[in-house]
Amino acid sequence: MGKLSRCAWKVLSCYLKSGVSMEDPIPGAVIAVQTFGDVLNFNPHLHIISATAALTGQVIL
Repeated sequence: MGKLSRCAWKVLSCYLKSGVSMEDPIPGAVIAVQTFGDVLNFNPHLHIISATAALTGQVIL
């Protein structure tokens, strides 16, 4: 499950950084893994809450 969360964070982070014109923005998000089902019907998925702002040093974008 850790790999799933890291993959989601990398994709989300790249996406959020692409919309900001400043150097090295730091996006923020909370990612929770939820699993459902059994061995034959395993359904892991993520719930993500993402900030609409990013930090860069002392500046809020």
